[in-house]
Amino acid sequence: MKLLKMKSTENNKKAELAKNLDDDAERIKDDDIREQFKEDTLPTKDAEAKNAELSAEMYKHSNNNWRVKLYNRGPSSAYNVRIELTDDNQFLDSGSLDRILPLRELEEGHSVELLSSVHLGSHLKDDIVIIWDDDVSKDRTKTVTLTL
Repeated sequence: MKLLKMKSTENNKKAELAKNLDDDAERIKDDDIREQFKEDTLPTKDAEAKNAELSAEMYKHSNNNWRVKLYNRGPSSAYNVRIELTDDNQFLDSGSLDRILPLRELEEGHSVELLSSVHLGSHLKDDIVIIWDDDVSKDRTKTVTLTL
């Protein structure tokens, strides 16, 4: 009888251990899935470190001489930098842009100045679209409003 009780107790312990192992395996699997989901959906610090951040601003260079400064404030270089003008853009001349753009590379912290033409009939603001590639993705865009 004692031997039967010991075997029964031993079997119960084995069953409990097996159940605990199954529970642990399920929990580990759930944690792995959560971790994988987090990795797939959240930007990583590595991706942010490879992210170029371009913008532009218009400023008065001298008496009647205006310029548009295109700059990269991100921690990575931008490649194949282009600008698209709106149909009624009056600040930038597409002919002069064609001579400068696309830029092969705009390194972090660097900028390029573009000549601008302003006259009495100019709008007070115009939109441009900056397009670039970086180590994170291709054809990233940012719309910037240039103002006098």
